[in-house]
Amino acid sequence: MADQTSLQNRVTELESHVKQIMELLGQAPESPSVPLFPLVDALSARVETLLKTVGDLPGMVDKWVTTVMEEVSILTDAVDLKVGSMQAEVNLLKRVVGREEDRAPVSKVKVPDPKPFAGAHSAKELENFLWDMETYFQVARVPEAEKVSITSMYLTGDAKLWWRTRFSDDASANRDRIETWDVLKKELKDQFMPCNTSWLARESLRKLKHTGTVRDYVKEFSSLMLDVRDMSEEDKLFNFLSGLQTWAQTELRRQGVKDLPSAIAAADRLVDYRVTSGSDPEKKKKDSGKEKGKSGKVGKKGKFKKKKFKEVTGSGTKETTPSNVDKTKKGCYLCNGDHRMRDDDALVECFGC
Repeated sequence: MADQTSLQNRVTELESHVKQIMELLGQAPESPSVPLFPLVDALSARVETLLKTVGDLPGMVDKWVTTVMEEVSILTDAVDLKVGSMQAEVNLLKRVVGREEDRAPVSKVKVPDPKPFAGAHSAKELENFLWDMETYFQVARVPEAEKVSITSMYLTGDAKLWWRTRFSDDASANRDRIETWDVLKKELKDQFMPCNTSWLARESLRKLKHTGTVRDYVKEFSSLMLDVRDMSEEDKLFNFLSGLQTWAQTELRRQGVKDLPSAIAAADRLVDYRVTSGSDPEKKKKDSGKEKGKSGKVGKKGKFKKKKFKEVTGSGTKETTPSNVDKTKKGCYLCNGDHRMRDDDALVECFGC
């Protein structure tokens, strides 16, 4: 009995819950307005098509990317080929323009040829030769590849012999030939440049003394200084002043020279003491004696002796002086010539005869 009562209570609760659910859901329609099964079938078909398309998408993307890369590669090769062709044309144009510039005359003035080098072991001659060649190359616009061959044409004497020997030795020993200007300059200096040039110049400076004119001393000192390297300005000034005579040193110190250029300039302005301080007394005596000898001699008492001349007459020759010659005669009374004594040109002729 108790079980039946409990079962009825549970059924009653279920009915109550169903009523509540029905109230919440509302009343169901009697018949649907749209059939659901066909819609579900169509939706399923579309979903299957979409899934198939999505599955094929990675392959399509890969194929598209591959095609694009192939086209880019073809375009890149074409661009590289075009750029290479243009670069070759540009290089050709540069070479042509460079040759035209080399061949074009710079000016109508003819470039003088450098003085040949005979192989003297003199630093000045070698440095001057190298300087002349570099200037010639610059003015004449000589290409770098032709500088060595052109320089060899200006080598003479021992220098030409050295070049011929060096050329044959390099060929026989399979050594690299001298083909650049810088290498040739180095080889010429190693062969002909004295290694003790600076030492000899310093020794000559130490022995140089002012014995002639100031200008000669300045010239000799400046020439020796061209071979001296790494000498301080103070030493240059000291060597220059120490070789001068005492009066010249005193004058330059009075002017307060501070360096070699100012000392040389001041020395050039000096008036040479030996030339302007007065002539030699012995020379003065000789010169005065010559002047007196032209006009006559001085007697013991200081009286001037008139010079006598020989007069040719019909009866013979006699000595006369200008005072006892007949001045009424025409012509010169000294040499009986047809000119007059007062003429300037006649004096030369008279004393010449």
